Amino acid sequence: MPAAAVQWIHRARGLGFGVCILSNNPKSRVSRFSRELGVPAVCGWVKPWRSGYERALGILGVRREQAVMIGDQVFTDVLGARRLGIMSILVDPLNRREPLHTRVVRVLERLIAGIRRGGPEGPEGPEP
Repeated sequence: MPAAAVQWIHRARGLGFGVCILSNNPKSRVSRFSRELGVPAVCGWVKPWRSGYERALGILGVRREQAVMIGDQVFTDVLGARRLGIMSILVDPLNRREPLHTRVVRVLERLIAGIRRGGPEGPEGPEP
């Protein structure tokens, strides 16, 4: 995990925010990050299904309106959060090396959600 991400999580926790990893990856992969960061995790096939988000909310002891989902995928992270009325923040992926199925989904995300990375209408807005 990138040092900047680790620092951000530690800073958020230091400010009193609860952090929980919500991942579709298997426990064998997620538990390492959970231990290293000292945060709980809900893993398996949990996104975009309500039950995964509800388990994370229960672990953190917060209501939906007190939570924010920070994720890098529209169809899992953002969609799942919005289904429950949880605010979401879409971020760039930490790792550009992704399995083929994830790369295909990212193309669909950009087409359907109108997300374009770079180019004249990228994150910085239209070119002058």
